[in-house]
Amino acid sequence: MIDALSEKGLPVIEPSSERTITGAKLEVPFIHDQYFQLRTTGAQGRQVLVIGSGPKTDNWRALGCETLDINPRVRPDLVADANKLNAVVGLETRDTLVAECVSLDPNGKKGIDLTKFMPQAFAALKIGGQLFFVSATSHTPSGPTGTVLNPNVFKSLMKESGFKNIASWSGPILLMAQRTREIGDKVIVDNPIMQSAIIYYGQKI
Repeated sequence: MIDALSEKGLPVIEPSSERTITGAKLEVPFIHDQYFQLRTTGAQGRQVLVIGSGPKTDNWRALGCETLDINPRVRPDLVADANKLNAVVGLETRDTLVAECVSLDPNGKKGIDLTKFMPQAFAALKIGGQLFFVSATSHTPSGPTGTVLNPNVFKSLMKESGFKNIASWSGPILLMAQRTREIGDKVIVDNPIMQSAIIYYGQKI
């Protein structure tokens, strides 16, 4: 995961890793591969609900996934507040839930209150169902923006809500640049924006 910037203003990247709720490395990593397979190949007959689909609503729908967002202007399948998930999503009706870079707010007014959301996510999943919750923060030369919840806190909430096989992947997820220049055989990146992310995973057993 990206945790600092070098003295020259370039991102410092730690190797990605997948860890269990105890902090031990997974013997057979799978979270990153399964999540990005979902993002590229789609639902493939599964009942997949993307929570907080936002500007990616059309992309997820094209992959055969159902979408939910509080903003009706992005035209999701379900217009709803994720803090009241079970008011619009039936119990044990989804194979997979994805929450990608949603805002977090303990008061539930400007984002998801995890203490309310997590038990409802668990209730919405079928037995064997999976939750992928992506939390991201941007790093620029001027410093980080956004927040990433402490992995131990997040995993504890998942455990309290009934999830099993709890684990997380952390690492760099996206590199963007405002401008690039070629000097000889090298590409110079101006004002790089790095996305580091944690993908939290839990299963209903």
